[in-house]
Amino acid sequence: SYPRGISGQGTITNNTISNNTLNTAIQSGGTAIISGNAITGNNISYYGISLSGSGQGGTVNGNTITNNGNASGIYISGNDINALYSPVIRDNTITGNRYGIYTNSYATPRVSGNNIYGSTSYDYYNNTVYEQDAKGNYWGADVTAEMNAGGNPKNISKIYDFFDNNTRGMVNYARWLSEEGGTPNETPVTGTVNFTDSSYIPKFNYQSGESAFIEVVDADADLDAGVQDTLAVELTSSTETTPEVITLTE
Repeated sequence: SYPRGISGQGTITNNTISNNTLNTAIQSGGTAIISGNAITGNNISYYGISLSGSGQGGTVNGNTITNNGNASGIYISGNDINALYSPVIRDNTITGNRYGIYTNSYATPRVSGNNIYGSTSYDYYNNTVYEQDAKGNYWGADVTAEMNAGGNPKNISKIYDFFDNNTRGMVNYARWLSEEGGTPNETPVTGTVNFTDSSYIPKFNYQSGESAFIEVVDADADLDAGVQDTLAVELTSSTETTPEVITLTE
């Protein structure tokens, strides 16, 4: 197997890794801080930056990960179902790799302000059952045009998620940027409201006295993945025209 470039915890900053044949350029995790590194023009079998851990913590910011062959630019894997791994991934340029960002197992990173495009496969591959917070990133001209066409959330060609495999979570790409370093798109994303049973399986008929459950999926409503949100839903019918307001808590 090919060697790794840098492996360890703590702070990994301001390294240049170029024109090498590697397994993984930087392998770390937990609460590591990985910033200001340039990983470019390598023949990488697996990952540009690989993170694994649990709970909050860890930051990957200001790195350039471009043109690295078969690599996933940034790979994040969580190892504890009771403490989802949620590092911050921000202000990186991740272009021209096989995958941009690849999440696995119990990973729910907070991904924003990045340039993620030009991948030969997917720019974001969600191999988890959890929704991914990927709001406020630039996805390249072609994918941005898809998003601008409306009907969001929807199946985006370079994002692998629920729309490709309904056992996977959605990737929340709301507030996408118009260009690198651009302003967020404020076009509203259409939400959905479903009546369900207690397992959140859609249900259309209820017996007298039976409890009804309501599920709302709305990317615009989730403004901060680290804060519990509430949402007011108004219910009316053809015979009950006065709204009944139900407050839902995330």
